[in-house]
Amino acid sequence: MENAQFRIFGASSGVQIRDPINAGGEPVVPQLKDWFGAGPTEPLSTVEFWALCRAYNDYSKQYAKYWQSQGEKTPSGRAMDGLILPVAPSTAVRDCEFHYFGYSAIANALDYPAAVFPVAVGDETLDVRHEYEPALSAVDEKVGECCKDLQASILAVVLLTDENAAVRSEDIHGMLIGMQVVCPKLQEERTLAFLHVITEALHVA
Repeated sequence: MENAQFRIFGASSGVQIRDPINAGGEPVVPQLKDWFGAGPTEPLSTVEFWALCRAYNDYSKQYAKYWQSQGEKTPSGRAMDGLILPVAPSTAVRDCEFHYFGYSAIANALDYPAAVFPVAVGDETLDVRHEYEPALSAVDEKVGECCKDLQASILAVVLLTDENAAVRSEDIHGMLIGMQVVCPKLQEERTLAFLHVITEALHVA
């Protein structure tokens, strides 16, 4: 769904952005060069765009049905009120070296409310070495290549010692480790209530 979401984002091929950039003669910022430098230069046709929207709506329905079906696995028989999950596979990374958007893209793609909160900070002296597992996909492999000599704690603090790696321990030492709570569509108040309870519990702990 992440790829479909980016296709929707880029449906116009960034005409409103490309034209001013081309008129000014300035290069595209590195973080967006893949989107506006090497990407398609023609917007999707109306037929293609609506087909993409139909696929998006179908996915949204399937996910909502899946969410509700999980009530069969809970002691109460009710579907989950919300999910707590990471914001990203690491803390900060160097410019242009962030490649996996799945943790945050899912809320954007489904139009589900989400709220981010800090749980800890990176500490290069506390985290134990973690061997990187075999890649699950091309994107996973790309993230792994940017995170050579990976070290991580159970809270997904990323520490790297390779000078050529995307993140080094000194880059993220003291950086916040973010988590997020995600709730179904139109449950903004519930999301904020979760955030209030979670942050209070963290402060007590």
